[in-house]
Amino acid sequence: MKTWFVLLFGGLTLSAFGQNTPSGYDAQQNLNMAGATSGGGMTVVRGFDNRYEGLRGSPYLLQHWCNADVTLANSKIQNDVPVKYDVYSNRLVMRRSQGDSAIVVSSSVKGFLLKDVLTGQNRLFERFPDLKTDDAILKEEYLEVLYEGKTALLVRYDKKVLKASYQGAYSSGRTYDELMDEKNYYIRKADQTISKVKLGKKSVLEHLNASDDLKKFVEQEKLDLKETKDVIRLMEFADK
Repeated sequence: MKTWFVLLFGGLTLSAFGQNTPSGYDAQQNLNMAGATSGGGMTVVRGFDNRYEGLRGSPYLLQHWCNADVTLANSKIQNDVPVKYDVYSNRLVMRRSQGDSAIVVSSSVKGFLLKDVLTGQNRLFERFPDLKTDDAILKEEYLEVLYEGKTALLVRYDKKVLKASYQGAYSSGRTYDELMDEKNYYIRKADQTISKVKLGKKSVLEHLNASDDLKKFVEQEKLDLKETKDVIRLMEFADK
C-alpha cells in the first residue's frame, strides 16, 4: 500500500490579494458625505479606484499534470504518480485517485523524475540538503539536474510577483499583479560547494576553473556557452 504524507487536501489556491472596493470606515464616510452638500449645492463623495483585476499567471512549472517517479526520503520509489510542481511555493502537488489533490511534505521526498507527455522529455528534480552554502533555502528547494558528473549543472526555478501599476503619474497602466517566471543556473562541484553562474563563455569558464585544455576545446568545437547543451558538452569533456 502506498503511503504519502500530506499537509493539505483539496484544490491549491494562492492567497487572495485585497481589492480596492471601499469598506469599513471609507464606506461609511462616503455615505456620510453623500448626504452633505457644499455651499454651491454640489454633493461631495470620496472616490475610490476599483480597476484592480487580481492576480494573473500560474504558480506551476507546467500547467498540465505529468506522471513522475517520486523518490521518497527512505529511498523507495513510487512510480507514475500524477503531479504538478508548484515552483512559487516549492512544493509538489499530487493528484489522488479520488480526483482531488494533496500537497506532499517536501521533507518526505528526495526528488522526482518528471515525465512530460507533451514534449516527451524526462526531467530530473532533486533536493540537495548537503550543499555547502549560506543560502538555506537553496538546500531545501527542488533543483533540476541538467548534468551530473564530477560537477553538476543545476537550475533553480522561481516565480516573482510583478505588482500592479495603475495609480500615479508614472504608472504603467497594468491593473493586475502577475506571476513572472525566473530561472537561475548553478554549478555544483564535487566538494558540494555551489555557485550561481550566468551562461556565457567568461562566467562558465571562470566557475569551472577552466584549464587551457578546456579553453582549447571550446574554441575547437565552437561551443556557445550561452546554450545549456554546449555547457553540458564542456562539462562532459572536463570529466573525462
